[in-house]
Amino acid sequence: MTSASCYLPTMRLFTDTLLLPKWYCCAFFVSWVAVFHTFAKLRHAPVRSCHCLDIASASFVIATSTECLYVLTLALMNGVPSVGALGTFDNPAGLALNLCVAIPLGVHLAWRCGGRKVVRWLYVVMCLLMVATLCLTKSRTGMICLMLYLMVYLYRGLLRVHISSRAKRLVFAMLTLCLSVGGIFGVSQQKAFSTSGRSFILQRSWELIREHPFIGHGVNGFEREYMQCQAKFFKAHPTSKYAILADEVHHPLNEFVYLWVNYGVLAPTILLGVMAMPYIAFVRCSCKTIKPLLLPLFSVFLFSCFSYPFHYPVAWIIMAICLGTIIRSGGRFLRYVLLLASVATIAYTVVDATYECRWNKAYRHSFRELNPIVLEEYEALHGYMQRNHHFLYNYAMTAFLAHDNGRAYALVAECGNLWNGYNRELLAGDICRKGQRYAEAICHYEQAMYMCPVRFAPLEGLYKTYEVTGDRNNKEHIAQIIAAKEVKVHSPTIQRIKNDYQ
Repeated sequence: MTSASCYLPTMRLFTDTLLLPKWYCCAFFVSWVAVFHTFAKLRHAPVRSCHCLDIASASFVIATSTECLYVLTLALMNGVPSVGALGTFDNPAGLALNLCVAIPLGVHLAWRCGGRKVVRWLYVVMCLLMVATLCLTKSRTGMICLMLYLMVYLYRGLLRVHISSRAKRLVFAMLTLCLSVGGIFGVSQQKAFSTSGRSFILQRSWELIREHPFIGHGVNGFEREYMQCQAKFFKAHPTSKYAILADEVHHPLNEFVYLWVNYGVLAPTILLGVMAMPYIAFVRCSCKTIKPLLLPLFSVFLFSCFSYPFHYPVAWIIMAICLGTIIRSGGRFLRYVLLLASVATIAYTVVDATYECRWNKAYRHSFRELNPIVLEEYEALHGYMQRNHHFLYNYAMTAFLAHDNGRAYALVAECGNLWNGYNRELLAGDICRKGQRYAEAICHYEQAMYMCPVRFAPLEGLYKTYEVTGDRNNKEHIAQIIAAKEVKVHSPTIQRIKNDYQ
């Protein structure tokens, strides 16, 4: 069940229909497994870690293969999306991460089959299926992982078995390394615009790190500060080549940088140390149990350098299994701590899922009719969910549409303590314009315009504000900007703005 929950399809019980159900199910089932495993250890019941790991790996490989069949079926019926295959995920990176974790586990199980040729060939077919699906994701990090896997398997399979001379081994290893480095370089040159955008995000993130390198900006520091930093850059460099690429950014696409911005230099150092522990245990203690997890863990590390793997449950599961394997010989105190943590996780998951379902119900009711009962339900949820900026933004939007401008203004200001993004600035501008706070509305629209120079909505807001205040000169200036502005992605909304305000 834990493996299958990593690939749950869309569930309309929550506002986040793709990612949140996976998190709830994985947290619930992993916690129950931990509870039963801990009880068995406390009662001194025999539990073979290798056997349990093989069962978990096999179930995950089978679940991943099922996801691959679903993705390939969609690709045959509808074609591959321009961004790459998504499967049951919100982003190709999520699917690619799960595939990169499952492929080495499948290879390991194929090698352990011994004389069971049918089972071995079944695992080989599943691995080939996963490789084909990984190619459909168009994930550059996934391709790099695949090339590194190939290099490792060539070394282990061919180099040690068929080449006896040490000199030949060295030459073969160098050739394989050169081919892999060349392949990695070739993959990294794809999607030049995306690579340039990533570089820009890291540059702005480094500016935030330099402000507080040791203590960071605190919880939600990146979400609260990054878009402000991006707006400051484009305000100083309005003709920058990055203006056409800039968009709403929620993550620096590097887990170590994200932790550094939020919590200071110690946080990424700890994460790197935790990731290194299984490798140190394998080299120093020859821990065979952890050997099949080394390549999956390396894929988590590689994705951490170029993406956000810890947004998906599989990265946490791999890390937890690796650490659990290392500290499995812990005393009774550690096992009691694990038991209590697992029970607390189950309780938290149930409570949080209940509130998320209530929010989703109120959110869907707001589409049909904005009445006081909907706002009362939002207010009842506010006490528990006030640290969720998605909820605060949605609550503010609902209050604004219900013409409760005072409540909407207070909520959007509260949301700013957790998240300052393009959409929040745009909503704040609309709220202030409707509440006749025109000077504040102009400030919010201008901030949104500098955050994402490629967008047209802030210009429309400025035009309407200047129109209602009778500022003809600024209104005509905005109309000229709209007429001359380059369109990145054509849409009916942009075409309407072009036609109405130029």
